[in-house]
Amino acid sequence: MPNKQPHLDKAKHNESFYLSVSSSVYLDWAITGIFYTSLQYVDAYLSTKDIHPRDHKARTSWVFTEHNLKTIFNEYQYLKDESEAARYLLKAFTSNDVIELTAVCEKIKNFILPLIST
Repeated sequence: MPNKQPHLDKAKHNESFYLSVSSSVYLDWAITGIFYTSLQYVDAYLSTKDIHPRDHKARTSWVFTEHNLKTIFNEYQYLKDESEAARYLLKAFTSNDVIELTAVCEKIKNFILPLIST
């Protein structure tokens, strides 16, 4: 299973993607990219505990119950819900939504990075 670095690399890759489409007509993909960026930061943290969730349900459970991660559960769940709304409910998003959700993702990133920087 990957250690934290491949997850951090993937988070940066996803961030680059959502930034590239965040001012286009593909805002639904920007929202999805924002969520998957946060997911990779969560997985980077979990990998330092030798935890490697195989699906969204398991990962969400870890975010809800793990001592440090439960602090960001609401933010993570919000991004997950909005990503699902973009993908399955065909919710329309605005540029302001992308800005708001990017800030939520940054909060998750800024919370996790100090926990894993050793």
